[in-house]
Amino acid sequence: MTISPRSHHARLNYLLTNPQVNAETFYVPLLQQLLQAFIGEDVLLTLDTSILWDQFCWVGVCFVWGGRSFTLAQMVLEHGSASVAFDAYLPVLEQVLNLLPPDCRVMLLADRGFEHGELIRWCNRHAWQWSIRA
Repeated sequence: MTISPRSHHARLNYLLTNPQVNAETFYVPLLQQLLQAFIGEDVLLTLDTSILWDQFCWVGVCFVWGGRSFTLAQMVLEHGSASVAFDAYLPVLEQVLNLLPPDCRVMLLADRGFEHGELIRWCNRHAWQWSIRA
């Protein structure tokens, strides 16, 4: 039995337009289950940005493990620069803080666009180690 390309398109369209299929319902519980294996362990996170079409800025925190990275939290801002104010990306950090299991030791890696005293103080307050490339 072969499935027509039209059928594949219909299934994909259903997933993309179905309001019940979202990250909160499927991806977050999967992440929480995965991260339970890291209770009391070292966790490596990256904080990064990407510019999209010179108009939008993606800000994300990813979990690095086994040569791969998994997005834990992200947001897109209408912002034409990769340098984003701390207050703008703080919600992403707070989301990650709520996802991580207790007692894990976090190392946050960030690029030079994140040289913010507020970020360093926030990391210190939550006992996260940090390394910012300056």
